[in-house]
Amino acid sequence: MKLFEILLFLSTLGFLIVAATKKRGRLAAGFRYLTLFLLVMHLFLDGYRWQMLLGYLVLVVALFLYQFPNLDRGLKYGGLAFALIMWLASLSLSFLLPVIQFPRPTGEYTVGLQALFLEDSTRPETISNIEGDKRKLTIKIWYPSNQKVRHPEKYYDEGHSDAFAQSKGMPEFIFSHFSRTKTNHEKNLQVINSGSLPVIVLSHGLMLNTELYNSIIDEIVSHGYIVVGIDHTYETPLSIHGDKKILWSQDHLNGMNSNLDWDRFLQLIDEFKKEDKPQRKLSIMKEMVRALPYSESLDRWSADIAFVIDKLEEFNDSEKSFLFRKINLDQIGILGHSRGGAAAVQHASEDKRVKAAVNMDGDQWGRLIDTTLVTPIMAMYADRNYEDHFMPNFFIYDQVAQGDYYEVIVSSTGHANFSDLSYWSKIHQLTDTGEIDPVRMSEVTNHLILNFFNKYLRQQDLDMLNRFPKEEYPDLKIQKKG
Repeated sequence: MKLFEILLFLSTLGFLIVAATKKRGRLAAGFRYLTLFLLVMHLFLDGYRWQMLLGYLVLVVALFLYQFPNLDRGLKYGGLAFALIMWLASLSLSFLLPVIQFPRPTGEYTVGLQALFLEDSTRPETISNIEGDKRKLTIKIWYPSNQKVRHPEKYYDEGHSDAFAQSKGMPEFIFSHFSRTKTNHEKNLQVINSGSLPVIVLSHGLMLNTELYNSIIDEIVSHGYIVVGIDHTYETPLSIHGDKKILWSQDHLNGMNSNLDWDRFLQLIDEFKKEDKPQRKLSIMKEMVRALPYSESLDRWSADIAFVIDKLEEFNDSEKSFLFRKINLDQIGILGHSRGGAAAVQHASEDKRVKAAVNMDGDQWGRLIDTTLVTPIMAMYADRNYEDHFMPNFFIYDQVAQGDYYEVIVSSTGHANFSDLSYWSKIHQLTDTGEIDPVRMSEVTNHLILNFFNKYLRQQDLDMLNRFPKEEYPDLKIQKKG
């Protein structure tokens, strides 16, 4: 909560109690003027947010009780009790759904942003059902700058929060307060003039957006990386392509699992767990992979990544591009979460331009089981009982990984802790997050990601295991398997 929000809550409570229990006097008048002053300052400096609506109504009740001090005793104390309930409810909402304040990046650079709208004329759009439609992608490019951030971008703005809430069946206004959160980046800053830079392509989770990884992106870029985020159209709540807003396709999502035989799939999991023979386990795993309807989606996202890397090569060669000769094409990595994490590793197995990949808690279904993976990868997982929660990655990566392969479990985390959602609310059930403090999660996640890419993109001589000693990182279980 912000300073004037806290002061307004306290002053309103004092004014309410004084107005309900005393006659008019200097104390009540003082509380009235103070509370009205704090209200004006709060609205002017902080801005309205719906979580405080009941708190504003408490002030109305207090003003009424102040104006009519001779009310019936029962009516007066009944109004006081009702107002106290509203005050507690408003305070709780303001605490549980706060205005987010992201940590400041620790690197030496500030962060600039540009958005580009691309169309792949070689690929028909298979989701839209619009005749002749081609695959359209919105990409966001975050890059290091030496210019000061004076007008930071609002967080998750331009209708993204409304679309996200709508896609989850929530009221559109529930995340409207995000517009009061400032990021640590600004549009159209000048790129640093220090040679070519490593680049990381970011692939979001299914029905998430690249903007939901703000706490990771700004930190990585401040250390001299370019991050290129892809919005996978129709599988993200909102994609803005020029002046057109493209919402997610619910029909596509509904149809994704419509022909899946869940009983057979669960039977295969049970058979896999009981089987001891490696070849038979491999056979069962391949049958499971083919039983799931996710290969088409992963292939589409992998093709999106390939198209964007192609475009980066064009930008690097074009004098008209703000990225002209700014990209080190020998230092390309991929970072993905959930479905995007699986797409990142699958694409890394097929594209030699990719030198390293990170999968943040994405189930590795799709075609990877039929390939060989020589690219170094780091797989980061939420804290679960993996005896009960079936994760195919542990087996699949052991089968296909021939290069360096790191496996990391972060304690007290849920699936969405690898995005910004842990900052959204203290109600972990609402956001699918664990008990880990969001700032600590950012520190751990960003340190892991930066060290991994510094080692395999920048070729720094780093020992990943020794950089995370147990006494400093008791919340990490990390091992190298390749």
